[in-house]
Amino acid sequence: MVADRAQGKTYPERFEALGLQERTRYMPLGSPRDILRGLCPYLLPFTRSGRHAYKGLVRILSSPHLRTLSFRRRMKALVQSRLLVEDSFDLLHAHYLIGAYEFLPVARFLNIPLLTTFHGLPVKETGPELGGEKAAELFHAGSLFLINTRFAQRQLIGLGCPEEKTRILPQGLRLVDFPYCPRPHPKEGPIILLTVARLSHEKGHRFAIEAVKKLRQRWPQLEYRLVGTGPEKAEIERLILESGLKDCVHLRGELTDEGLRKEYEGAHIFILPSIHDRSGSFHTETQGVVIQEAQASGVITVASRTGGIPECMDDGKAGFLVQPESSAELADKITWLLDHPNQWEAWQRAGRAWVENHYAMEKIGKCLWDIYQELSRAKSPRGGRDNLLRANLDGTTGPEGSG
Repeated sequence: MVADRAQGKTYPERFEALGLQERTRYMPLGSPRDILRGLCPYLLPFTRSGRHAYKGLVRILSSPHLRTLSFRRRMKALVQSRLLVEDSFDLLHAHYLIGAYEFLPVARFLNIPLLTTFHGLPVKETGPELGGEKAAELFHAGSLFLINTRFAQRQLIGLGCPEEKTRILPQGLRLVDFPYCPRPHPKEGPIILLTVARLSHEKGHRFAIEAVKKLRQRWPQLEYRLVGTGPEKAEIERLILESGLKDCVHLRGELTDEGLRKEYEGAHIFILPSIHDRSGSFHTETQGVVIQEAQASGVITVASRTGGIPECMDDGKAGFLVQPESSAELADKITWLLDHPNQWEAWQRAGRAWVENHYAMEKIGKCLWDIYQELSRAKSPRGGRDNLLRANLDGTTGPEGSG
């Protein structure tokens, strides 16, 4: 794996447990100083790094794509190729569009496929992730683009990506990390509602808090827990105080993996009240992975009908959808769930089965492995789609003149 730089990065516990930190190569290239530092091995030809540097240099100088690059991109490509030629790579997999564009020259120099995962549109404040001629170049030369839902696919196509270069592959879940521990209907006991989400505007926390205020009129023993951190924390705390819910709405902050599992195990109903972006000012949910985490754990799940969420739920059987930005409908749905205790076990089992059938890591991993093999075989032209994939990577035309 290649990342920009190590400073300030935090990783999930599983990342450390699998030893992925040791397999990550950090390649800061954001400034001229970073690039100059990365070029230093070319001055030491008798060292191991120097030998790899010259090996990368030969690949670059012999590539017909060299003349298409600006001076800055040529220098960055020298650094990137030096690190990547140390091993024999079959393909490159980038997890955002800018990263894919940055490594596109390397994929061309090494003549290997470039796979890119698209996670959704960025917000306006951060600017477009990649646009204009750069996006057009990537969409033309990139081999394949992965998205998790049809909603995200429409977003990507809207940026200019050809539909035939897209493939839907949801984000998977390690079921062993989320054991099935359904809680029975609370009857007269405490009712625990849970949301796991960043404390930001697009998650719609205020609609859940408004719904809780209404629900407390009938169920004073109800408690609402919010797991996560974010820029809206102070605003959410203010709303909790103004609503008179300080005694029942609790901010849990950021938790460890074990702490998160305990929250799922202790909850009766999970809520994801995300709202839809109409202005491009925030990110719209493309999948909502916490929904699958809750369902796998046996928690009855209610989420907004927005973005890609409806594609990820079997509404009415393995989960329930409500209109976004409607605290009244959210409260009514939770009331209806609490009024049907005899159906809880069926809903909980259906939620777990839904995740097992559609989001189990083993199944998703097998699909991704098949895609890797498909693209790797494209390195050896055998006609048909293999030729087309290779042609796309080379930036030339395919067997029938299509780029």
